[in-house]
Amino acid sequence: MQYKEFVTAYQPTITPYHISDRYAQAVHEHQGWSLQLGEALHTALTQGELVNQEVIERYDAWNIRSYAKSGAVIKSVAGNFEEESSAYTDLHFHELNAAMIDMWRPLFNPPTEWNAAERRDAINNAQGLLAVSGVKHSMLRHKIVKEFGTEDLFGQNTPAHAPFRALTGRMQELDAAIVLLEVARRRQELTVIPAPLQFRAGPERGLNANFLVLDTATNDIAGVRIRPRVMPKDLETADHSRIMFIDGITDLGNVKSVRIRKGSSQEKAIPWPGLIAAKQMQRIKMHGAGKVAGAASEHTSQMTLQYKMEARALLGKTRVDFADLSTKVGERILAKLHPDSSS
Repeated sequence: MQYKEFVTAYQPTITPYHISDRYAQAVHEHQGWSLQLGEALHTALTQGELVNQEVIERYDAWNIRSYAKSGAVIKSVAGNFEEESSAYTDLHFHELNAAMIDMWRPLFNPPTEWNAAERRDAINNAQGLLAVSGVKHSMLRHKIVKEFGTEDLFGQNTPAHAPFRALTGRMQELDAAIVLLEVARRRQELTVIPAPLQFRAGPERGLNANFLVLDTATNDIAGVRIRPRVMPKDLETADHSRIMFIDGITDLGNVKSVRIRKGSSQEKAIPWPGLIAAKQMQRIKMHGAGKVAGAASEHTSQMTLQYKMEARALLGKTRVDFADLSTKVGERILAKLHPDSSS
């Protein structure tokens, strides 16, 4: 679908839902910047112009500074499971953008000015940084599962488990982002960005996307919604002309069987993201050509090596085929971008 047609379903700005005044204050800056990016993107798509580069640069500078404050945001809403879960979600948009900010470049610079080597390095770096985040999330999940057990976490569905479910959702998005970037690697005309708040959490839930994939050669765009497990109600309410789904289990292979009842050997297949991030972590080069600047710099080489060792343990004997994943997901994305094309 063409940029101009796609964006007509979305508002230039929205008023985010706030659970409480305390929550609104805690995430004010983070939601505000997401809305600013979304408004700049909405204007560019509507008018057929480039995104305002100054907005991107100011946002990137803020995002780097704000990283250290994210713990304080979570601490300020601790004790309320719904607020804590939502705060993690609002912060996660900026976590994704910290890794993927260069993928905005074709939207604020003419795409022809981004040469193949720069683009390849940007994708490598983004995938590396996303992998680091994914492995860190997997390490946190391991601690939570060890403390509470799979029976409590997966055998019931209570408000107290909301932050853990939010963790699963964030990990699924990290894995999906790595795969979407692999799709973009194979198609020079594609770029993928995290969806700002107007496109992620608007009043019409059927329009909500986690990522936007854009074809800068044809000015076509598609929204991608990530779900650990796509449910019938998701499909019923979605605007299928604009939104496609990626299912963590069937599309990404993120699944594990765990015990869901104490004293019983009964197991249940549950979404288990993080496998793709772990595999990507193993692909990171520490030295020489192809070294990932952000994920394996001189200042973080020791930590990166630790994450690579963690990734090996997390992955175990599980096989992750990036070529197969990117081909399968890529075919669906191209069909969504160009429904009338046979390619």
